[in-house]
Amino acid sequence: MAQADKEFAPERIVLDEQHPWPSLHAFTEENHSFFRGRDREVEELVRRIKRQVLTVLFGVSGLGKTSLLQAGVFPALTKADSLPILVRLDHESQELDVVDQVRRAIADRLEVPPDIAFKEFPAGESLWSLFHRKVSALRSRDRSVCVILVFDQFEEIFTRWLGSPEGESRRRHFLSELASLVENRPPEELKARLERDASIISDYDFASETCRIVISLREDYLPHLEDLKARLPSVMENRFRLSAMDPQQALDAILGPGHAIISESVAREIISFIGERDSGDSDQTQMRLEVDPALLSLICSELNAQRIIDKLPLISLDLLHGRSHRILDEFYLRCFEFLPEGQRAAARAFVEDRLLTPAGHRGTVAVETARAELASAGVDSQAIYQLVHRRLLQVDERHGLHRVELAHDVLTKVVTENRTRRHELNAIEDLRKRESAELAEAKERADSAAAQIRRLRKARLAYGSAGAVFAVLCVVMAYLVFMTGQLTDQAIAAKANEEKHRKRAEQERQTAQEALKLAEKREADARAAEAQARVAETQARAAEESKNQLLLKGIPYRLCSVLASNDPKATEDFWAPKVAYYQYGLVTRELLISQHRRDNKQYPFRNYTVTTTPIFTDDPGSSLWIIKFGMNYTLLTPQRQPATGELDITLKVDRSYRVTQISQEVVRARRN
Repeated sequence: MAQADKEFAPERIVLDEQHPWPSLHAFTEENHSFFRGRDREVEELVRRIKRQVLTVLFGVSGLGKTSLLQAGVFPALTKADSLPILVRLDHESQELDVVDQVRRAIADRLEVPPDIAFKEFPAGESLWSLFHRKVSALRSRDRSVCVILVFDQFEEIFTRWLGSPEGESRRRHFLSELASLVENRPPEELKARLERDASIISDYDFASETCRIVISLREDYLPHLEDLKARLPSVMENRFRLSAMDPQQALDAILGPGHAIISESVAREIISFIGERDSGDSDQTQMRLEVDPALLSLICSELNAQRIIDKLPLISLDLLHGRSHRILDEFYLRCFEFLPEGQRAAARAFVEDRLLTPAGHRGTVAVETARAELASAGVDSQAIYQLVHRRLLQVDERHGLHRVELAHDVLTKVVTENRTRRHELNAIEDLRKRESAELAEAKERADSAAAQIRRLRKARLAYGSAGAVFAVLCVVMAYLVFMTGQLTDQAIAAKANEEKHRKRAEQERQTAQEALKLAEKREADARAAEAQARVAETQARAAEESKNQLLLKGIPYRLCSVLASNDPKATEDFWAPKVAYYQYGLVTRELLISQHRRDNKQYPFRNYTVTTTPIFTDDPGSSLWIIKFGMNYTLLTPQRQPATGELDITLKVDRSYRVTQISQEVVRARRN
């Protein structure tokens, strides 16, 4: 590796009690003890990874998918005797095929020496063969270890190779390899070899499941992933959507690592600010807030940096109220303050134009290319290192090549806004320069015409004293008078043209201002629409959860009617999916009890009654619901004697509201 590349190696993020938040950097496995607020998500994601070969993690930008994987899921998988391997593909590499990059990542994680890796992970071998060969570096390890390949920022598969035939070919090859591995389809090349030589079948374990795949991508690229379902059906089966933090999770993320430097009241104010709600709202409103983890980490980190500068023991409310609404923009502009005044504009232009795509997404540039471009623009070659140190940029090492990019997606908005302002100011400045040039040209033409008029007048006076040539001079004077009139007209026309250009420049200025106002209005409308969509989504989820609870509550009471009636038809209905919904509609608990009592009048000697409120929980080993409740019964024994008692009932119900298992325990029984 070149010395220059070493100088720009990715910065190691070190967190401690006085610096507990990583700003816009992702939490790593090394500092997982500072990662808080995502316990539920970690548990659910680990459960899904263990259950199926392929897991898809998706969510909008800025929710901390990388942090969740590295600092939450990886430590949990490692404790469970799994080996998580983070794979970030280098789509610009000309040396390594994408599949070869996956093999290299596995070899590096297993710490296989290069000379052995060359034999154990030969170039050109399929991923399926790698994980199904009976003799390999993977098999020589403890057989209980399961390799977890985690493809972070998977959306780059769909964005980096657009319009490139070679890139499209590489993309198809990689997706084909991935599909064969996930769906356990031996590659066509191996099938052909088996037809030629059946003896090699003993070299492979076709039923092996020593690998799991995790795909992490932005939510807006989910439709691209769904386009793969024909060759990769599993992509539709096991998905986990990462949502924004709720207020309690955000509070844990602040106070968990930062309890020594921030109070709970200030933490709640920060959450309220990020959620764009007044901190005086009711608790019910507070619980509806959604918090962006990346923004939370940046703001806490910035406030903490100011606390250290001010030598304060705690982050205070005064500190928050003084900077809250300017933190992102100030952070961005402050990142360039280390540069001399004359270099800042060029450095900002590089970041805004080269590290941000026209659509507003993050782009990457090789470090050496970035340094060369900055140097050609008159910027210090050390600027990239400083911008990484200030956490505006990050450097990602992929197979020995260092590439620089924005530190987080949450920065794309503020960088886009600054780029738009810069382009608008440049357009206005260009317009001003054109106006000045046109006005100067018009003035020059007017001055030239006036000078010519003065020369003609002097000539007329000089020739006027010579009477001998009076007749000739009359003719000349007539011509001069005519020319003077012509030049005067030219001066007037030049003045009019100057006024015309001035008015046009003013009109273009007004048009630019109106376009800026329209853009700002559209941006505000888009933010409002996005907020309304989030509210609608939250309300829809709440309505769905309420319906689920209502339907589940109906099942115990319907069960009483079935048991009391001994009616085969009723029993069949009870086991039918969604029985409470389809038979009764959105009914209340009281209506169900009333229906139950009417049924029991027909069978006075066989009566069941729910006596305790049903308790609902998730079955940790499956996707079923568990319903527990108490029940009283009255029935006739085979000897026609009445008997009464109490039961504890446990039901297991699937997500279609179908009862799959009933168990009961007699608490008390007696004969009358």
